[in-house]
Amino acid sequence: MTHLRDKDLSALLELVAECQRLVEPDQFRAGLLPLVRRAVPCAMATYNEFEPGTDNAVALFDPPEAMIFDDPGELLARVAPSNPLITRFAETRDGHAYKISDFITQSELHETAIWKEAYRPLGVEYQMAFALPSQPSVVIGIALSDGERDFSERDRELLNRARPQLVQAYRNAHVYSELRARLASLERGLEAAGQATVLLRPDGRIDAASPEARRMLAAGFNGQRARGQVLPPVVERWVEERRATPAPQESLPLVLGEGRERVVVRFVRLADTTGRDVLFMERSHEPMSANSLDALGLTARESEVLRLAALGETSGQIASRLSISADTVRKHFENVYRKLGVHSRAQAVATAWAVAETRRMASG
Repeated sequence: MTHLRDKDLSALLELVAECQRLVEPDQFRAGLLPLVRRAVPCAMATYNEFEPGTDNAVALFDPPEAMIFDDPGELLARVAPSNPLITRFAETRDGHAYKISDFITQSELHETAIWKEAYRPLGVEYQMAFALPSQPSVVIGIALSDGERDFSERDRELLNRARPQLVQAYRNAHVYSELRARLASLERGLEAAGQATVLLRPDGRIDAASPEARRMLAAGFNGQRARGQVLPPVVERWVEERRATPAPQESLPLVLGEGRERVVVRFVRLADTTGRDVLFMERSHEPMSANSLDALGLTARESEVLRLAALGETSGQIASRLSISADTVRKHFENVYRKLGVHSRAQAVATAWAVAETRRMASG
């Protein structure tokens, strides 16, 4: 039989919704207490995490000024076994909400070490607590305490209804923290290798970017910079072209910048259903060296023409750089196509990047 009225259900929903926003373990530990006190009014709430028989303990208080002990963790570890709520959970792992008065009288409470050393200085006469699932050797409990009144069946039912969602929020906080740590390690590894990463949303906007990627985007490419979560136009157009291709040639990068200081951008389509893609960005003083195309069997001049094309230069720019005519550039491309067995500049450039990447990985 329910003891909850409409306003109690509203308090329950508010508690659950607010707890889902606590996405780090430390944030969850501290943020949970004022939310629980709002739903179940009481003089004080504590978050207790400890291993029975050891000195490992965490004790947090709300309001913070209620914490009057120099070392609450040491005190908790020492006197906790005299609290019937703690000993019962350690034996049964039943984490539902229980009151001290469910097991002992108030006079019996006054004989316990925890009341004499902890609860009496705090003015605690009544307590209700519930627990979160944890490792078998660890007890994680949230205790609500008061000096004026015992807790009601309404309070018990509200906490028991909220508990499954609080358990999930606690687990989510730990999973989120682990994922953040793994991603940070991955980003550090990629940046140590000279690469930065950008995660793109389905609409092409930036979902997340590593610190080095943000520095590159802020500096800009070819005079174009990122605007908030929007990629620089030259990169945005290139991504749209990659996404429009059913099977994009992921080995064919976008090369940006002038002279020897360039940035090489590679597009990778994620094999999932989220519609997200990844950009790998790498600073390179020489993204494709003069001798990286030796294995293609081209002449020195043909290799240079193909290398400049792979770096994004037009036929006119290649002719100007090499001090040759546009017709000579065209003739070089015809020879390159014939020797590589391809029929377009895009195919020749893709082949050049594939060979250059293979050589780079073999030498790295």
